[in-house]
Amino acid sequence: MRRRTLVLGALLGASGCTALPTSGPVRTQARRTQAQGPGEVAIDPNPPMPGASPDLIVQGFMLAMATYQPGYQAARQYLTEAARGTWQPEAGLLVYADGNAPRAVGDQVMLEAPLVGSLDPRGAYSAVVGATQLRHDFQLVKEKDEWRISNPPSGLLMSRYLFGTSYSQADVYFFEASRTWLVPDTRYLPRGNRVADAAVRALLAGPSEWLGPAVISVIPLGSHLAQEVVGSGTVTIALTGVGGPLPVPAGLLLAAQLAATLRQLPDVSGFRLTVDGGNVDLPDVRSDGSVPLTIADRFDPVGRLTTQLFGIAAGLLVRVGDGLGAVARPVTGDFGTRARSVSSIAISRDGVDAAVVTGDSLVHGPVDGPGSRVVVTAKGLLRPQFTAGGALWAITSGGTVYRVVGDIADVVPAPALAAIRVLAFRIAPDGQRIAFVADDKGRRVLGLVRVDREPAVRLSGWRTIPLARDGSPVGGLLDVGWTSPSSLVVLASSGQAEQGVFELDVDAVQVRETGRAERWEATMLAASPRGGNAARTVVLADDGTAWQYVDAFRWGRLAEGLSAAAYPG
Repeated sequence: MRRRTLVLGALLGASGCTALPTSGPVRTQARRTQAQGPGEVAIDPNPPMPGASPDLIVQGFMLAMATYQPGYQAARQYLTEAARGTWQPEAGLLVYADGNAPRAVGDQVMLEAPLVGSLDPRGAYSAVVGATQLRHDFQLVKEKDEWRISNPPSGLLMSRYLFGTSYSQADVYFFEASRTWLVPDTRYLPRGNRVADAAVRALLAGPSEWLGPAVISVIPLGSHLAQEVVGSGTVTIALTGVGGPLPVPAGLLLAAQLAATLRQLPDVSGFRLTVDGGNVDLPDVRSDGSVPLTIADRFDPVGRLTTQLFGIAAGLLVRVGDGLGAVARPVTGDFGTRARSVSSIAISRDGVDAAVVTGDSLVHGPVDGPGSRVVVTAKGLLRPQFTAGGALWAITSGGTVYRVVGDIADVVPAPALAAIRVLAFRIAPDGQRIAFVADDKGRRVLGLVRVDREPAVRLSGWRTIPLARDGSPVGGLLDVGWTSPSSLVVLASSGQAEQGVFELDVDAVQVRETGRAERWEATMLAASPRGGNAARTVVLADDGTAWQYVDAFRWGRLAEGLSAAAYPG
């Protein structure tokens, strides 16, 4: 498919009072900006037109900011000479709500709009919670008889639409404390042919401020690239400042961080790695000395998940067969032979162990064997969960957190939950982040908490995720799950008194509705991050019907007669 290029001059004409030409020759022009992905719209920034009015100068500047160039030279041409020397586009980015164009009153051009979010210099996104108004006066002045901007924003300024079309999500990866599992840290990088280089530089810069206390990087602070990461296929990554040769274990971990970061990029298939000018001794390298991206697989917590759906039918733990209209069969252990009044269940990642909540008790035991026992007794126990490390977590609606290891339950400090009532929670595949649906002073909210490990395990850093679809807040939140290490699925009201299922990235920059039904009257959902893109998501209705996501807004009847459902992990 051919790329479509919108020339800035045409856009400026369309946004003003000048009519678009309907006749005359069609002229093409070589691109002066980075290539975009197939089918995407690219905007070529033109320099200011002679005699352009103040409002057209600001419009041109706004569009030029939305197209990445080293140093943003095209955008600088809209500034005064003094402002060109002081403007720092790399300082960050403010994202404002769509439908709010700069307004011109005489020579003054002002932007007033609700602030949606911000991007820090590392590319980490922070959503704005609550009503925050952005107000910026561009302060246009005449310079050499042409209007120019004397007061640019401190960084970049972009509408939500332009941000979504100009930036793409790319995760950089770090390790949790035991160095067993990789943890994604989401970044937003300018689209184009420099994404691989930008992603590696974001990785070298270290974790975001929010995730930093929960993860580590084996890449020494101060490491940097000796040359730009360019090309496709097998790329070269030349690190310097690492501090000497790396032993095999450290080299493997470093390579895994790089591989996990690069394997999201469709044009990269491997890399050659040098550290301070020398090669790194690594296992599983190819015959040409390059490192396959699969080297990260051994540290991927999702890859070891099983995808067998379990449920509760008539008080018994059952395995639910594959395919719509599946048959549910009781397991052979205590949970499948002794009926109980069960409100929720959890299955270990390997499908071997189970935990059920019955009344005020959390009962733990094997799926297919004898020996179930009570490990926690507390009021308000919510659906429990097993994590990648094998621990069983239980949280009450009042915010008391239990971590069960070897049937010994410890209470985990959770200052992040002090001011809310918990309605549901799900732990990310890596075990370092927990998504919550909670009641905050009568308002249901979606939030994220990190699991700090040092000096002791604790839940910290509550971060509200404002959930909106097409500019309208999504209310009536009921349940949450993970469809990948970086994306969530939420069961909620869609705003029209109908229930809906929404998939979103962890920052809610992109929100996609995947299903809506008037008569679901759903009580919960079950989701597995194995498969991604809501492929393994089940919604459980109050009549016991399990609806499974098929594709493109289609849901099918999976099974009947269930009162609870869960995927392993």
